[in-house]
Amino acid sequence: MATENYSSSNGTNAPSEDKVYYAKSSRTLSGNWSLGNNRWIVLLVEGDVSINTNIIVPKGSFLAIAATGSIVFNTSETKAQGMFVADNRIDTSSGAIAFEGQGTFTAPQVIFGRDFKDSRNQTTSVEKFIARPDFIMSSYKDADNNLWYFNFLWKELAP
Repeated sequence: MATENYSSSNGTNAPSEDKVYYAKSSRTLSGNWSLGNNRWIVLLVEGDVSINTNIIVPKGSFLAIAATGSIVFNTSETKAQGMFVADNRIDTSSGAIAFEGQGTFTAPQVIFGRDFKDSRNQTTSVEKFIARPDFIMSSYKDADNNLWYFNFLWKELAP
């Protein structure tokens, strides 16, 4: 599996190549993170990930972001699609703007801080999470870009 350093020199947009990216320190994602069709990106971060943009992943594409720290969505972000895994917490921040997460959001602590601060709280979810099982099917792209490829050779040993 190809791994490449993901640094500030990669810019603020989503990477243009399909592969596993690795960052040795915290990262802020901004710019264009609307993936095109048939894209495949995994971002592994040692530290926190701050997300300052909506993340859109169409059916048939795949995005996974894993952090050893926290994943925090900016107050103004309304949508995040993909698989998000944090060792510390996932935080949707505070504010009165609705947030919709689609995919998998996994952490020991998930903080729901948004609040409409009006009567909509009685009838409308300010934070909504929707399962996206299509990400499991899209997580396999090819032998170089997938989460499930193992290079094993099985042999029967003579007794």
